[in-house]
Amino acid sequence: MPSAFKALKDVSNDDKIKLNKLLQEIAWDTVSHHPLTGLTKPVAAK
Repeated sequence: MPSAFKALKDVSNDDKIKLNKLLQEIAWDTVSHHPLTGLTKPVAAK
């Protein structure tokens, strides 16, 4: 969990975990869909 979350005093630990997961999903979605990252779509198994 990011150290910046320590400043969130009024947020429960469960909510911090959920927020962290959501932010990671948003970041991955953004990076994985940007053409300059060099990531390619996985080839489907035959």
